[in-house]
Amino acid sequence: MSSKKKFVSILSDFGFKRAFGNRINTVFLKHALQILIQASIPIAEVRFEDRVFEGTVKKRRGGSFDITCTDENGRVFIVEMQRREIERFIHRGKFYAFKRLDRMVKKGKYKFDDLKTIYLISFLEGKVYPTVEFHHFACLRNQHGELIDDQITHVILELEKWNKTEEELETDLDKLIFLMKYTDTATVNDPIPEVITKTEWMKHLLHTLELENLTDAERDAYEKDAINTALAISIEERDEKERQKTAQMKLEAKQMKQEAKQMKQEAKQIEQEAKQIAKKNEKTKDNLIEKLLIMGTDSDQEVADFFKVSIERIQRIKQQLKDK
Repeated sequence: MSSKKKFVSILSDFGFKRAFGNRINTVFLKHALQILIQASIPIAEVRFEDRVFEGTVKKRRGGSFDITCTDENGRVFIVEMQRREIERFIHRGKFYAFKRLDRMVKKGKYKFDDLKTIYLISFLEGKVYPTVEFHHFACLRNQHGELIDDQITHVILELEKWNKTEEELETDLDKLIFLMKYTDTATVNDPIPEVITKTEWMKHLLHTLELENLTDAERDAYEKDAINTALAISIEERDEKERQKTAQMKLEAKQMKQEAKQMKQEAKQIEQEAKQIAKKNEKTKDNLIEKLLIMGTDSDQEVADFFKVSIERIQRIKQQLKDK
């Protein structure tokens, strides 16, 4: 039985931009954005914007994101799909949102009274936060969780946390994620789920994602994207192995350093104990010398020779006895 893929995966770079970035037919995008921000009023119109921008910091750092568009109310939507490097996505996302905010601010005397809402929407294939919630809304709040400002709102979806069957779908958001995951795994032998065939916006998009419907140029772009993705994953896996190897070496070096420190401390303790024993032995020897000197049966030199000490030591002890 063949396991050949039937659809372009929406989770891939090519598929994500084909689904969300379709400039000819924006029905899916408008419906998806309404679902993602949980808006009660449908989005009537979207206008795509340039997704590449110039940087203003040192070395003119710029960047790009997957999709950026504006609706009829001026609300800005920045949409990204992250399959890799999800640990740092929030910092990059803030950078994108602040760059877009910077474009709204006019030069001169500006009162910041006409800033439009920015939604930064991030699809994460993996898992980031320890909570069971997979659909997050984040904006500026105080220590009590009370809203301070929602001019910039982060909408974050952790796809790894969502795992429902077709029978368990309840909301449009469920249907959206179900569709995205279905296109990532479906083969030519898999039947199309009924929920997709009966939902117009899903059915229409699925048709545009069929590999058979791609033009030669689109197929070339799709295959090139697949190769680049595989190469990027390979490089990241290699880099991750190097990072793990380096981290292990650092850990081992730290452990060796700690062990060396422990050995040094133990050696110092042994040395101190040895000194204490030697000091105790010398004191015992002095006591014996005193007793022999008191008896007076041997000369100072004979006592020194017997105990293998200097004659000066014998004479010093002898003087101490006289001074008592």
